[in-house]
Amino acid sequence: MRNKRLDLLRGIAILLVMGVHVPAFPTWVRIGWLGVDLFFVLSGFLISNLLFAEYRKSGTISVKRFYLRRAFKLYPSFYLLILGTIVFSMFTNRELQPVHVIGELVFVQNYMGGLWGHTWSLAVEEHFYLILPLLILWMTRRSESEPFRQLPMFFAIAAVACLGLRIITSEMLPFSHAAQFEPSHLRFDSLFFGVLLAYCQNFRSAVIVFWTSRCRKLLFFISFFAILPSLILPYSNRFVYTLGFSLAYVSFGGLLLLALYGDDGQAAPITRSSPAERVLQKIGLFSYPIYLVHAPMAMMFAALYNWLVERAWPANPYLLFGAYLCSSILAGGCLSKLVELPMLRIRDRYLPRLADPAIAIPRPAPEGPRELKGVFPEPLPNG
Repeated sequence: MRNKRLDLLRGIAILLVMGVHVPAFPTWVRIGWLGVDLFFVLSGFLISNLLFAEYRKSGTISVKRFYLRRAFKLYPSFYLLILGTIVFSMFTNRELQPVHVIGELVFVQNYMGGLWGHTWSLAVEEHFYLILPLLILWMTRRSESEPFRQLPMFFAIAAVACLGLRIITSEMLPFSHAAQFEPSHLRFDSLFFGVLLAYCQNFRSAVIVFWTSRCRKLLFFISFFAILPSLILPYSNRFVYTLGFSLAYVSFGGLLLLALYGDDGQAAPITRSSPAERVLQKIGLFSYPIYLVHAPMAMMFAALYNWLVERAWPANPYLLFGAYLCSSILAGGCLSKLVELPMLRIRDRYLPRLADPAIAIPRPAPEGPRELKGVFPEPLPNG
């Protein structure tokens, strides 16, 4: 069963991103990049939760099955976009750089350059998807009693390493989106933070209870103040693309916990959504295909705007922006209905999920602070 609150967060993330490529609202353009960082935290949380759920049920994970299931989810729609781009370029006599085509095909466009400016984030996630199952499998084979107890240490190493590499890169290279935002080795910590949250949920749930009940207000203020620098400063500011990235994933991780858990530390009950929430949830449901098509739609509407201006016709940028948003959502929904969902049905028929992840695991709150035993208390029994 899908979690409506996660779909809501996906909807917020994709709307943030969509505001970047059509500059109708300067503030939206300036902060829209944060949508990708929210996606990173959500992806790390959701993907690792799938793996942890499989381990909790079977005592191991199937890396091959994981890769195949992800391929059915990600590749059909993505390669259709790339094929469509190549065909369109051939018919319009637009020259494509072979290195950019190769970069897209093998998901290294965030290092080699690509055909589109937005697919770099898919490469970051793809690289992380390749590494994470292998790391978790290695942990399960090292120890059977509590294989993931070192995961917080791995996150700490990743957080320090990525931050250090971002600082070094900022010293060595002038600012550019390709240099500071896109390389996987500078962004893995955002995804890994989502993994840390999923680990706590599955194996250290008392930590989740502690932060979402007793320290809920503190968690809110940490999340709020951590994101402030990225909201106030331009994304080209050195602080933003070094420490700001770290603060952003801390903020989004706090937002994720506040969305999933109530003030009693238990899984927040599913309540009837408002009309606006239902719209955002629906957008979040189709966030991946919308993300794929929104840049081509932005290019199309930018060309339309220039065409109207050249002919001195009325060209209301806000009206065109609204049309761009609606068209992107509609096109993404069509792509999902025609390609993504049929492929997922085939996947689930031949490669069914081995375990259903519990997005929020309700546990009784600890009676006293002694039961917390520090930052990471003793593991709760696997359920």
